[in-house]
Amino acid sequence: ANLSKTPEEKSAEEQHFLQQSIRKTIPFRALDADQIEEIIEYFQFYPVKSGEIIMKEKDEGDYFYLIQT
Repeated sequence: ANLSKTPEEKSAEEQHFLQQSIRKTIPFRALDADQIEEIIEYFQFYPVKSGEIIMKEKDEGDYFYLIQT
């Protein structure tokens, strides 16, 4: 995926999904609300089709993925 590393506007629904998801994710649990807000500015929604491969085992990770179904 060729995703930007710059802040991106989010809808209220997208903001809510990201806030709730991040609070449940171990690497982000220690962050306060302001830090979470700052981080989610950089998250991007990247729609994929069912069965589409976004990464393979042993691929070097360069993004953090949250799966929304």
